[in-house]
Amino acid sequence: MRIFSLLGLMMWGAANASVDPLPFADAGQEARFKALVQELRCPKCQNQAIGSSDAPIAQDMRRKVHALMVAGETDEGIIGWLEARYGSFIRYTPQFGGATLWLWLIPPLLLLVGGLIGLRFLRSKQVLTDDDRRAADHLLDADA
Repeated sequence: MRIFSLLGLMMWGAANASVDPLPFADAGQEARFKALVQELRCPKCQNQAIGSSDAPIAQDMRRKVHALMVAGETDEGIIGWLEARYGSFIRYTPQFGGATLWLWLIPPLLLLVGGLIGLRFLRSKQVLTDDDRRAADHLLDADA
């Protein structure tokens, strides 16, 4: 029984080790913080938001987001500050324009080209003429 208590205590400690106790002025500020840290990618974890990452750099980024938020910075200002430091990779949703223009334009263009190819394929189906049907029937009867 003692071993289970010890195991439970260790699991509780591990689960609470990654929580950053940051003070918020109100529930709205906390909701804004949670939404913002889910929009930003951890530079170390690659495909994990800084809000759910346990990496030390993600913890530092969360503290910086909180500090900038308390200082009165807007969401775009906070993202701009982090983007200037860590690069545009930290955004899950890249901005429209510049180097990311191809990210926004290639998918619709591929869909358009695929649709045109599919449409052309469907329209190019040939209907057999009576002579073609007779020739096909003759060939099928010859095999049987």
